[in-house]
Amino acid sequence: MAKGLTGYLGEERIRAWNDAIPDRYSVRSYRKRPVREDALRRIEELLRGFSPLCEKARGYLITEGAQRIFTGLLGPVGRVANASVAVAFAADFHLPRHMEAVGYLGEGIVLEATSLGLGTCWMTGSFSRERVLARVNLPAGWKVIAVTPLGYGAKRKTLGDSALRALFKSDSRKPLSEIVTGLPRARWPKGLKEALEAARWAPSPGNSQPWRFRVDKDGVTLYTDTGEVNFNSVKRLSCGIAMLHFEVACAASGIEGTWRFPRPGVPIIAKYRYL
Repeated sequence: MAKGLTGYLGEERIRAWNDAIPDRYSVRSYRKRPVREDALRRIEELLRGFSPLCEKARGYLITEGAQRIFTGLLGPVGRVANASVAVAFAADFHLPRHMEAVGYLGEGIVLEATSLGLGTCWMTGSFSRERVLARVNLPAGWKVIAVTPLGYGAKRKTLGDSALRALFKSDSRKPLSEIVTGLPRARWPKGLKEALEAARWAPSPGNSQPWRFRVDKDGVTLYTDTGEVNFNSVKRLSCGIAMLHFEVACAASGIEGTWRFPRPGVPIIAKYRYL
């Protein structure tokens, strides 16, 4: 019998992650303070996944020389500072839906970190894959897709942090009316608006929000803004992040369901079917 995300994570973690969604923001500057061992253990629990949707991806904790894997985006602007820990996200890039799996798994680790008072920052660039590979052992056919620094955010934002937030419109999001179609709101289940809002606030490159949702009688269909079918597209990673935000918020509201995937070539990402 299919079970929802609460069956894998438990109610306590669902609540913690749901509370973390509005608190999460990108942190590039960190205090020179080691991450608590108990917090690292909590992160390590999730590296191999927390639901079947994670099975094509995994995380790797980097605690030695983490700062050295990061490079600047525009010289000093965008450079990660004082990262004592990082997590690298990898997947078998020959498999369909590996990008969604990386986004889904990685955002679980990000939300766990946020709930523990740690800062993070999704990065698909501005890091050295060669330096990551010198610190982790990947299975054959796997590829490093993204990384995040991990630590306690600096109390004062740097000029570079502020410049990047402005450049990438970090505090701007499209309204639900631009990203959701289907049934009128009067026919939505209780709590669905909040779940779609949680997905709306998911991070994406430049806050492009490359996802769209269609509300149906039996669930919610997710697809990209361009009907993307390329399995290596970063848009699919962003959709994986939005999938987790949506599912966590649904579970917190009692709207349990499971994600169902189409056959390859169909221009939708997945459908969340109510249980």
